[in-house]
Amino acid sequence: KGVLGRYEGIEPGALLQPQLTTVKRLIYGREIDVMLVSVGVNDLRFGAMAGHCVKHTDCPSVIFPGTNATLARIMPRYLDDLVDRFDRLAAALEGLVDPSRVYLTEYFDSTTNDAKKVCSPLMATIMGTFDEAEANWARESLLLPLNNTIRLAARAHRFKVISGSEAWFQGHGYCATDSWVVQLAGWFVGQLNKEGSLRASVKGDEEQPRF
Repeated sequence: KGVLGRYEGIEPGALLQPQLTTVKRLIYGREIDVMLVSVGVNDLRFGAMAGHCVKHTDCPSVIFPGTNATLARIMPRYLDDLVDRFDRLAAALEGLVDPSRVYLTEYFDSTTNDAKKVCSPLMATIMGTFDEAEANWARESLLLPLNNTIRLAARAHRFKVISGSEAWFQGHGYCATDSWVVQLAGWFVGQLNKEGSLRASVKGDEEQPRF
């Protein structure tokens, strides 16, 4: 959904056209110089995973909502599916843009504190705590495999990768004093919902390497 399929935007209402459909309409047949694609983490149901780990102790061993499997067992399946989705993306881009002009972005690491150690806890809310063990699991079983999948997809389809965010955010995770991650509480105050939290903050975007 979103890139290749119709999707619901931030505001409720009729489903929006796939983003590639919109791209084709907007370029009016012109050549695309560079296409930046930041995609993958939502295919792993990142938002639901974060909520699941806040709500449940030892969240990887708890049945994940909407499935009949634990989070630890379902995540490898989502990663396998993501490989196929990148194949579909590459097929959809054929004839639209030269593969060498497509840049995939890696995802940053939100799990480390000032000392570049895993946050303990990552997040504490009135609903529960995303503790150190769960944060370490998320890093090792979601973030690192996701970025590896992105690199492999780029290699398979002759895309390029904008790398560095994963390492650049070390010491600036959600729990760090100088955090480059949007905080849940702050986003609620500004937007009155949780959407957008756990994304890179304005400072985080500014501090990342340029290409």
